[in-house]
Formats: sequence, structure tokens, C-alpha cells
Amino acid sequence: MGYELVGTPRTERVTQALATKFRDMDPVPHDRPLNPKRIEAYRKMLAAGLFRPVQWATVHCNETQATYRVNGKHTSNLFAEYEELPQTVHATIEHYHCDDLDDVARLYATFDSRTQVRTTNDINRAFAAIDPALSVIQTRVVNMCVTAIAYVQHGDKYTSKPAAERAECLLEEQNKLFVHWASDLLGAKGSNVHLWRSPVVAAMYATFQKSRKGANEFWLAVRDGTGASPKVPDRVLYKFLLTKFVHTGQGSTNRSSKSLCAPREMYVKCLHAWNAWRRDTTTDLKYHAQGKIPAAV
Repeated sequence: MGYELVGTPRTERVTQALATKFRDMDPVPHDRPLNPKRIEAYRKMLAAGLFRPVQWATVHCNETQATYRVNGKHTSNLFAEYEELPQTVHATIEHYHCDDLDDVARLYATFDSRTQVRTTNDINRAFAAIDPALSVIQTRVVNMCVTAIAYVQHGDKYTSKPAAERAECLLEEQNKLFVHWASDLLGAKGSNVHLWRSPVVAAMYATFQKSRKGANEFWLAVRDGTGASPKVPDRVLYKFLLTKFVHTGQGSTNRSSKSLCAPREMYVKCLHAWNAWRRDTTTDLKYHAQGKIPAAV
């Protein structure tokens, strides 16, 4: 049967009583545990006025004869802390009906915390704001680093992860170090444009995890084109990045097809160059679309 919306969604101002009611509901089976760090990020969003009406949902399951909270775990926990909430905080509440737990799971999978706030950009900035040192990093750098880390961790499926879940990487100490390092390496917006691409930053992250010292040496050489000869891997990659642009396959472009490559290809070629550099060998950056993505060594 799937899931069926019961009645019409209604929007109402959130009070502490309403938030407490949703907070204390039974969660759907296998709901992920509450993340205190995400609540802290949402608290900063609330203070900054970044919430649009949140989406809360319940579902009644015939199989178990129980009603579960499908969405609103983190926001209801946060809002329940406040005796007085801003007048602008509203919740759009939906009620669903399902025959069995499989349908409950399918319904649960449709909700994404990105709908709770304005944009992915706002989510990333709010998570970065938790750390005063990260809060001063350029927004574009923060966004690229979050995307890069998610790509290395989840591959092409990273876009299926909720925006807030991806942004949680900014709460890990080693990732904070990477963002600071990447910010220094990339420089101001408009400089080092051959490095300002998500697949390149993803490769930077993969190599940074293997050797911070090595990554710094390698990527400085790629940035500045300072390799000892045109055949060393960092110079080969430097030349490649200067002449290629990322093609996402969306929309039209004025660039020639020979100057375009897919994000995966650019990421793989960056890793080929790094691996050759680490092994003190040469590379022609060969890429096979059906081949496995190499691991950084």
C-alpha cells in the first residue's frame, strides 16, 4: 500500500508544549540516535533566525497499532528547551497512515533535514559557527570542504545524505584541521582557480588523511607549478588542471568538449598524480571510466 497522508498538513506556531509532545513520541523503529552536536548547531541557527517552518510528521502503523514520530526529532528536542520561542518559529505538521513497518521505513526515508532551514549553505555555515576558528573561513571554502569530505566518505552516493549529516563532518577535529589547511592552500577567491573545484578538494582531503606533511608539499607544488621538471607528477597534474574544466553534465557550456572532464575523472587523475609522486614514479594520468577509484597511498 505504501504510505498515505491523512487529512491536510497544518501549520502552527511552535510552543514548548507542542515541541515536548513531539519530542516524547515513540520514534520510528531504527531511527538514528539523537545527535547533541546537531542540536547545538540548530541552536545557533535558531539564534540567527535561519529556521523556516519545520516539518514534523507522525505515522500510524496498522501492523503494530502504534503511532510514531517520523520527522522532527532534533528540532522538537531543541524547541522543548525553551519556555518562550520566537513568534516566527512554526511547524508544518503531517499525519500519515501505513499498513506495515516496511512502509513506515519508506516514509521515513523521504525526509531530509535540509527542508528545516534555508539552504545547504546556511547549514554548513551554522555547523562551522560552532567553532570560532572555523567561523572565519570563507563560506565557499567551507562548502567545498563539506562536499569533498562527503565525496571521499560516500562516493557518488554522497548527495543522498541529508545536508545536516554531511555538515557534521565539520565537528570532527581532523576535519577542522583539513578545512583550515585547505583554506590557506586555496587562498582568496579568484586565486588558484585550478584548485577551486570540488573533485580537486576531495583529492586534497584523501591525501591529507594519508600524510599532512606530504599533502602540503605535493599540493603546494601543484598550486604553484614548481615541480623540478615537466614530467614529475605534480607538474603533470598542474598542467592538466590548468587546461581542464569540470563538466557536471547539466546544462550547456561554451567550452570545447576536449577541455571538459567529469568530476570523477578529475578526482581519479588527482589521485594518480599523488600516488605516483609518493612512489617517486611518473604518470600520464590515464583514466578508465569503468575502473575502480584508486586509494590514496
